[in-house]
Amino acid sequence: MPSLWKGVCNKMNKGFRVYDKKEKRMITEPSNEGIFLSSNGNLINHENFAIYLMDRYVRMDSTGLLDKRNKEIYEGDIFDGVYGGGYIGWCDKCCSFEFISSVFGCMACSGDVHWFEVVDEVTNVECVVIGNMYEKPELLDK
Repeated sequence: MPSLWKGVCNKMNKGFRVYDKKEKRMITEPSNEGIFLSSNGNLINHENFAIYLMDRYVRMDSTGLLDKRNKEIYEGDIFDGVYGGGYIGWCDKCCSFEFISSVFGCMACSGDVHWFEVVDEVTNVECVVIGNMYEKPELLDK
């Protein structure tokens, strides 16, 4: 982990959470509701090993970092401040988590800024997660 992440953003074990689009709710502890990851990354029900429909559930992986308030940063999270209006997402082209602008797409692909640079700059202005793109999509319009 680059030294610029140390301090405010701490390394932690990666996990995941799930957003249920039908019930419009975040499932922060999927295992408590019988939702697990299969070896190939599908969401499954532990009792009958049924594969959950991805059109109903959205899996969001942890970046392995914490914000200024020690809140875990997940894929789809939105920051306040300098980078307001964008979110953290996985970029297949970069093969990493990156800052995704709601206007320009992946900022790393456009040659502008990489995720670790966002963390460093946002850290200097109080890196705080203010919501996520599923529960508070209006924050992307800021």
